[in-house]
Amino acid sequence: MGGTKELLDTRQAIGQAKSRWNELPIRRKILIGLVAATIPAILISLGIWANRPDYKVLFSNLSPEDSQAIEDELRAGNIPYKISDGGRTISVPSSEIYKTHIRLANKGLPESGSSIGYEGFDKTDFGTTDFVQKLKYQRALQVELERTITQIKEVSAARVHIVLPKETVFTEKEQPAKASIVLKLRPGATLNQSQVNGIVHLVASAVENLDKDNITVIDTHGNVLSAPGQNTFLSDSQLKYKKSVESELQQKVQTILDKVLGPNKSAVQVAAEIELNTTETSSEIYDPDKTVVKSEQATDYSSKGGASPSGIPGVSTAITPNAQAGSSLAEYKGSDSSVEYEVSKTIQKTIEPPGKIKKLSVAVVVDNKIVDGNSVAWTQQELDDIKNIVKNSVGFDLSRGDPEVEVKNIPFDTSLQQELVGAEKALKSERLRNMIIKAVIALIVIGLLIFVIRMIFKVGRESRISELDMGPAQPLMLEQAEQVKEATPELTQAEEEQVPQLPMSPMQKQKQEILEIIEKEPEIVVQLLRDVMSK
Repeated sequence: MGGTKELLDTRQAIGQAKSRWNELPIRRKILIGLVAATIPAILISLGIWANRPDYKVLFSNLSPEDSQAIEDELRAGNIPYKISDGGRTISVPSSEIYKTHIRLANKGLPESGSSIGYEGFDKTDFGTTDFVQKLKYQRALQVELERTITQIKEVSAARVHIVLPKETVFTEKEQPAKASIVLKLRPGATLNQSQVNGIVHLVASAVENLDKDNITVIDTHGNVLSAPGQNTFLSDSQLKYKKSVESELQQKVQTILDKVLGPNKSAVQVAAEIELNTTETSSEIYDPDKTVVKSEQATDYSSKGGASPSGIPGVSTAITPNAQAGSSLAEYKGSDSSVEYEVSKTIQKTIEPPGKIKKLSVAVVVDNKIVDGNSVAWTQQELDDIKNIVKNSVGFDLSRGDPEVEVKNIPFDTSLQQELVGAEKALKSERLRNMIIKAVIALIVIGLLIFVIRMIFKVGRESRISELDMGPAQPLMLEQAEQVKEATPELTQAEEEQVPQLPMSPMQKQKQEILEIIEKEPEIVVQLLRDVMSK
């Protein structure tokens, strides 16, 4: 019983909905249909746009052969991808990147990146010449060094080029081995000096007769990380101290120039040669105007004896004293003294800790000045004034061996800066545009939902008002009146006029008026409908 009642209620609700729909004007029906079709389309578009895949670079710098092979493999695996940089870069959705790497690695792709190391000697060709064997060994050694270097987490890829000299029996003609290393660092990563030194020592130890002074290390941006003749084998603390001294002096000069010339109007470069060892100095200073007694010695002596011989030397003087009895005894006294003098001398011993600046080189480049909106070069007097400011800032010392400070006036190239500013503006505009699009879509969806809800409530309210105007007994009364009219066809026009007429609702009155207009002026109604449909 309950189920039958619910079924009747459902049918009644469906019937009421149909009647309400039929009562709506054609324009309102079309509008509701468009809204009902637009909302799902917008929601579906928003879902697709929000769930679009985020593409990441799978491989870059590919050869045409590898690019074609990888593209064929991605199509075979139904993996979406994008190609850029003229086919050299392939991107896939971020959710698929790791699985795709494994899939392609199992296929041996890309082939240009799969170099052969010592495993190439697993198979021996008996017909291989000694030259080819040495060449294969050199290539294998390079590949093994590349694999070892890429174990450093900051390095994503490495290339090692080794030049082995030809063997010769003449020692004076023997050439040293050389090596060049190219490093591709991961985004945002840098190598400290100890890591660069470690790479240099690694390669020097792996290659016979290769000295570390014959190894050059650069990165893929062309920056020299280690070169022959450079004092690269400093400890991290020493290198940091050297860089801190240079940076402090450079910042001091740059701050002054920014205040004088304006920001971004000058560039300063400082190179300092630092004494990194403890030095000990001894000196002796002599003063010739001052003398001091170094040593002094005095001697007194005395003696007694016979009379000293006198007269003309000869036989007579040789006669013994006995021949001259009664002569008196002689007594002798004396003194000797010696004094040693020395020039005044001062001995100084100085111990200087490491960190002293041995030599300082400073170079400054200034941009043109702006005068009345025009770019004008600085005068020589102005450049000399800038040079004096720089000298006083860094503590220039000519006696120390500092080279002359260089100040040059060269117009700056601002094209890259303008491109960066333009790119930043474009990025901000793109972000703002995306935000505006999202906000507009959200407002449209909300507005459509509000409009549909208001339409539904408006139709329901009008239907309820119509029911209230007619009253619950009006349909039955209308039906009874029709039955009476059919049962008494002989009623005259006067009698029909005497039959009481039921009051009409406002909607029924509008319908009646519209029907009368259609009957009287059908051409006007047709033209009106055509105008509505064309709009």
